[in-house]
Amino acid sequence: MLPGIVVAVPRRDCVLIAQSGDLGATMRLYRLAAKLLRSAGDEAVSAFAYSYDASGWRVHAPRLNLTRGK
Repeated sequence: MLPGIVVAVPRRDCVLIAQSGDLGATMRLYRLAAKLLRSAGDEAVSAFAYSYDASGWRVHAPRLNLTRGK
């Protein structure tokens, strides 16, 4: 069975996808999504990451960290 995917839609016209079994890729997705969301202004869509696997869609993690930093 495939491990599934993690998806973030931080701003309009931007979908970020990582394989959920790849922790490095997932962490990069969180950082990039948070950066894009901070600069999105009126184009912001969602401050959450979602996962999809055999059980369907669900919120993957807490809200993206919107504070500047690492």
